[in-house]
Amino acid sequence: MGWAVFFPVPYFAVMVGCLVLPLVSVFVMSAGKGMVKLNAARRSKDPNVAIAFIGPCIALCLRAVFDFQFVSYKPAWVPTLSVGLALTAWVYIYAPDIRPKPLNMLLVFPFALCYGYGLFVMSNCLVDSSRPAEYSTQITNKRVSTGSRGGNYYYVDILPCGPLSTTQEVRVSRRGYESYAKGQPLLLKVKDGTLGAKWFYIVPQRR
Repeated sequence: MGWAVFFPVPYFAVMVGCLVLPLVSVFVMSAGKGMVKLNAARRSKDPNVAIAFIGPCIALCLRAVFDFQFVSYKPAWVPTLSVGLALTAWVYIYAPDIRPKPLNMLLVFPFALCYGYGLFVMSNCLVDSSRPAEYSTQITNKRVSTGSRGGNYYYVDILPCGPLSTTQEVRVSRRGYESYAKGQPLLLKVKDGTLGAKWFYIVPQRR
């Protein structure tokens, strides 16, 4: 999971791996016919797929959250919920340690939702070949946010333009943050999205 979260190179291959591993995990449980569990007690010798299922779900969701931004997030909710419910049901059918206690599905559902959101974002953005629409904008502010575990997150505010009707906070890399200056002109590039959810990113405006 750490590789996918902190150094996802090559990006496409790593994301595909995160999409495939949770499904393979459930398939392994189904093939194991009750011998392979989703999770096992710390000192148990029973085989389990906890890391292969949970790790990629979390990594996929984090990369989707930090790497892509949408003009509107409304198109993501129904697909995310649908995939999350379907994956939870699939795990319930084949995980021998989940079936006896249906309430355990509440523990699976958050990770399934992470997978659902990651699947939607990657399907919509990662293979999007649409030509971006370009709009001129400008940086109005910069800020750094420190996470609860000490990590830094970098943001710039840009003026309303194109489909953005209000000032928009945009997540950027550390390198991008350090290269941008307040008042600097930028180009907002908006793509249609493979699944119809418009998403955007910013680049320096050429002089």
